[in-house]
Amino acid sequence: MINHVESFTIKTAQEKGNRVLGRKVKQKVSVTGTEIALGEGDLRTWVETATGGIVSSWTAIPGGNRCWSWSVDVDHGNGRVDPLYLRYQPPRPPSAEPYTVWREADVYRALSHTSVRAPRLIAAHADHPAILTERAPGRADFRRLKDAAEKQAIALDFINALVTLHASPLDPATFGLPVTATMADAVAAEIAIWRAMYMETGRQDPLIDLALGWLITHLPATDAPPAFVHGDAGPGNFLFEQARMTALIDWELAHPGDPIEDLAWFSMRCVMEPVPDFAACLAAYATATGRPVDEARLYFHRVFVSTRVVIIRHRNVTGEPGNSIVSRSLNRRLLVDALAAANGLVLPPPALVDAEPTPRTELYDAVIAELRDRVAVGSTEPGVVAAAKNAAKVLKYLREADRIGPAVHAADTADFERLPGIARTGDMDADLCHAIAQAALPLESALPFFARRVAREAQLAAPSSGGLASRTFPPLFLRPDTMQAPVITPRDDHFHFDEMSDRWWITETAWFSFCKPEIGLGGWIYSMFRPNVGTVAGGCWVWDATAALPWEVPYSANYTALRIPENADLTDITLPTGVRLKMIEPLNSYDLGFEDEGRLSVHLRFDACMPPRALNKPDSSFKKLSHFDQFGRVHGHIMLHGERIEIDCYGMRDRSWGPRPEHRPGKSAYVSGIADPGNCFLATTKWNDPSDTFASGFQIRDGVAADLVSGRRVVERSAEHGWVERIVMEGKDDLGRDFLAEGRRLSGIIINRHSFIDSNGLIEWSINGHTGHGEDQDMWPVHDWSAFRRAARGARP
Repeated sequence: MINHVESFTIKTAQEKGNRVLGRKVKQKVSVTGTEIALGEGDLRTWVETATGGIVSSWTAIPGGNRCWSWSVDVDHGNGRVDPLYLRYQPPRPPSAEPYTVWREADVYRALSHTSVRAPRLIAAHADHPAILTERAPGRADFRRLKDAAEKQAIALDFINALVTLHASPLDPATFGLPVTATMADAVAAEIAIWRAMYMETGRQDPLIDLALGWLITHLPATDAPPAFVHGDAGPGNFLFEQARMTALIDWELAHPGDPIEDLAWFSMRCVMEPVPDFAACLAAYATATGRPVDEARLYFHRVFVSTRVVIIRHRNVTGEPGNSIVSRSLNRRLLVDALAAANGLVLPPPALVDAEPTPRTELYDAVIAELRDRVAVGSTEPGVVAAAKNAAKVLKYLREADRIGPAVHAADTADFERLPGIARTGDMDADLCHAIAQAALPLESALPFFARRVAREAQLAAPSSGGLASRTFPPLFLRPDTMQAPVITPRDDHFHFDEMSDRWWITETAWFSFCKPEIGLGGWIYSMFRPNVGTVAGGCWVWDATAALPWEVPYSANYTALRIPENADLTDITLPTGVRLKMIEPLNSYDLGFEDEGRLSVHLRFDACMPPRALNKPDSSFKKLSHFDQFGRVHGHIMLHGERIEIDCYGMRDRSWGPRPEHRPGKSAYVSGIADPGNCFLATTKWNDPSDTFASGFQIRDGVAADLVSGRRVVERSAEHGWVERIVMEGKDDLGRDFLAEGRRLSGIIINRHSFIDSNGLIEWSINGHTGHGEDQDMWPVHDWSAFRRAARGARP
């Protein structure tokens, strides 16, 4: 396959776009060697010749960077008037790019034998890239719709159209591929085309180099035959009326490939023109095809789609400069987001730069105001208004470049200097490209660097970008805030390995807590499974008030990568970490054990005192996990360094399964407390909100359970150690009841959990006036905790 891809790349680059779908393209050239542009008069004459009628209406359609378009009515003189659509591609230099309107004409011909909702081809110009099709009914301005139900209905009908397209017969030879080509071959061929289009610019871009290298090495190994792919599917490229999609349009980028690519394009286009519930559209596609959407392939194609758009902007063949500024900034940021998601990396929000206005800022402001208030408002000519708005975007960008440009450059340079293993010649981008080509800059180092860089690029473009400055991909998962809580069944006491994707960071956990508050003793039994790499991590911790560091507490065993036993069953399992778990009664009773001879032996039983409760909310740390929690009574004993300690307390267990990348995006907390089964609570805080507002949770008050819908965590920290000493949790539940819990730290432990630390405190609580105990898990990315503590000591960063 690689040889085929390489030869395809060379062939594509050499032909420079002059061979399309296996046939030579006819070009009419001037004496200078460039194609002669057709005027509107020439195009009208051709339309009338091709149709045998008279043009009675001719209206230019605004928009479209690569092609010009007109809505045309042709009168045949017998009462018949045909509504038609004309697309013309202005002349451009020979190129490695094969995507022309002639190619689009061949796509229309192939579609004419299917039931795909697409306009019918009327004619294709023999000497110039112009085509004439039916003008399907409907409109394309999806973003202007206000009714959410109508928008969702159209989006779901669009999904049905994609299902039909992807099931339509396709001959790969029509597109220059072998008839034996697989889906992977077709995707590799597309990567080769876009790489050739990038290379012919002669200008290197390290982010594009990084993305193309990743795509080539992460090509999904799909041996299925390729499907017909639209190649730019989503809002803006379909027509609709009366809550129904009427036609798929703009087939210029169509090709054989992976149908999941069209779903990735849909997600990209939803950034500009959102649908109310994108995840529901994915679910509808899965239902209609009878197959789940392959999550890993969707993440791959989101990277590929974003790379294409960034390459288009890098080439900058056409387009207004203001729109180019906005598009470049947005799509480079989306590409970094797509790469991070595809690799399970959660990138922390980057720090932005700032600077005072310069002496020129007022001049920029004055001209921008003139364009807005006098030119755009005062003109009735659409072209003048559009030009004024575009010029204002450029000036807003130049104003920011003048104000914060030096700070952006300094921050970029400082970030670059911190990257390890790079030979520096004084040309940052060239040095980055060289390091990427030599595999000297691993993705784990490159992506945080590029995330900070594109964030600052976005800061420069933000005043020009409007609402697009903060847009990102729609969620690929059903939104927990619009769903009923998942039903938890005895099945969920077992592993969920067969239900999860094949990404390495897919994780399943099982956690139990216990304590003896009167002596300040707390404990955990914790297991974290990664089935796709075959490892189990975790173990057991026991702490008291004498110490908090894991190497100083009474006991700490935290294994990182031991082997999961073969044919393991979570309902009855002994792990190499020392943990033993056995389910006695589904969703209710469990025997808990741990064995480290001579140091710690645990013999406990957990009996639930409430049903398990799901905890999946959009702003919590668990938003993409299936996760539930359950209070219970814990009794038995532990043998700690030869001392028998009886345990009789309330504890918590939780279970989770789903994607859990190594990196935490930000600081958050998981807080629990129980006085008795009728008075307890659990709350998590938003990871992206420094004010510690509640993201999710519940309270049981006087025996009645309800979700917490608002609230905040307020803490007092130890000046010496930084951990939480006192804490107040205050909020409301969805029954309108107040919630108040006040606590003080009895003891704690600081656990290093990969890329974040958990400063966990055993807390004595007053819960709505009832005394109880529980925990405050104060979770920080390691680097944030380091900066916080070093600043408190006056140390250098």
